[in-house]
Amino acid sequence: AVNESVFEMLLHKLKLQNFDIQLDDISKANVEIMIKNKFFPFSIERYNEIKNLYPELCREFILYNQNEYTAVITNIPMEKSLLEKLILSPLLHLDTAEKLLKTYGKIYMTSTVAEKLLDLNVSIDMMLFDTAWKYLDEKGKNKLMLKSLSILDADRFEICFLDLSKLYPKFCDRSKKHNAELVNTDENRKLVRRLKEVSYITSFTIQVKEIYDPVTETNQKREVITCWIKMVKG
Repeated sequence: AVNESVFEMLLHKLKLQNFDIQLDDISKANVEIMIKNKFFPFSIERYNEIKNLYPELCREFILYNQNEYTAVITNIPMEKSLLEKLILSPLLHLDTAEKLLKTYGKIYMTSTVAEKLLDLNVSIDMMLFDTAWKYLDEKGKNKLMLKSLSILDADRFEICFLDLSKLYPKFCDRSKKHNAELVNTDENRKLVRRLKEVSYITSFTIQVKEIYDPVTETNQKREVITCWIKMVKG
């Protein structure tokens, strides 16, 4: 048997125009080398052959042929474990990630995929937002909300705040006009600007307040954002 390093060296010397060798005649390790060297083109038929013989190599076959894969994405079977492996791979292009999430996010979402979504610079629509929301803990939900401000309207913010009532205790109640405070941070300034755009709040101000710190047992001056929650008549 030819060892893997020799096999890879031989591959570079071969110039096969029509590769029609059956993969079941080749070891898994050597098929992986062939995939990484793009020795044969991506096709639905070849993908199915690899899936039947060496299912662990499906991820690699996709990752090394992302343009070809996305062109036929709906014709390639997907499952939760494969979606997770693809989304977690550092080799995955952002445009491929977006197409994967748009095509399969709703059906094959997992907590692992939802958490990775928080760190990906991909566009998020309401379908993906609602699906991922169900799989995230409180910290993850808050990060997703702050990441998706531009697609959220007033009613959607109310639903978010109800789920995040520990973080935003005074933002859930829209039955009367009242004020609510947030610590003055970049993220919170973006949040309140969006809340004003969608008329969830009528106005906000940034002011310095003295707040008692139980650790130091002294009053500390801190900047807070005071928001006026708009009353919604039932």
